[in-house]
This record gives sequence, C-alpha cells and structure tokens, in this order.
Amino acid sequence: ALAKALESGNDTVRTYAVEALAKIGAAEAVPHLIPLLGASPALKARAMKVIAEAGSEVVAALRERMKDADPDVRMGIVEALGKLGEEDSSEILLRALRDKDPAIAGTPVATRHTTARTAGTRAERDIDDVEELAKLPVVPKHQ
Repeated sequence: ALAKALESGNDTVRTYAVEALAKIGAAEAVPHLIPLLGASPALKARAMKVIAEAGSEVVAALRERMKDADPDVRMGIVEALGKLGEEDSSEILLRALRDKDPAIAGTPVATRHTTARTAGTRAERDIDDVEELAKLPVVPKHQ
C-alpha cells in the first residue's frame, strides 16, 4: 500500500509514504524511493535522505536503476551516490560522465567535494581522475 501511495499525484501523500517507508527500514524502502529522485525538490530531498541513511547496501540497487531510469532519476542517482561517498560508486560516476544528457554528465564533478570528504584519499584521487576526464573533448564514435 505504501509503494502505491508513492505513485500518487499528491506530493503530500507521497511524502507521508516516504516517511512511513523510512520507519519500516531504509534499505527495504530504497527500490521504491529511487523513482522519487526525479520528483519535486522537497520530495527528492527526503527520498535522498532515506537512501543515504541506508548506506552502502543500496549502491547495487542504484547501479541497477541507473541503466533504465529517465534523465531526472539518473541525475538523482548520481547525486545520491555522491552523498553516499561509497568506494563502489566510482565506476557508476565514471559512466555517468559519458551520459548522453549533458546535465547528468556534469553531475559527477559536482559531487566531488562531498564524495572526497566522506570516502577519504582514494576517493579524492578517483574524483580528481574524473575531473581530468571531464575536461577532455568528447569525440563522436564513427560508425
């Protein structure tokens, strides 16, 4: 029933559903919350907070949804991974640099400071590498 409430057209109903799912357990709620990463700013922020509280165990679910999510949700996933600061997320952030949506491609660089603060020196080096890659010109693939 709570998962169905997340699909409501009413943001208040959706917010209450997020709160209820958070009380049940953040990790179990994550698959239902990922689509909200493309919702209104307030709803997105609350969903992101619950996802971040779940910790490293949600990286796999975020990685899986990154493959087929719409652009707003993909951007939210990249932002959430930046907030999590997990070492496992480096690969996803690198792939996001090559996203066909320019807004998403710039998001991993924007998450640099959060990721580096939370994950330590290895993440700092990885993110520095990501920034260097972001500076390279995009070369179209020849068919």
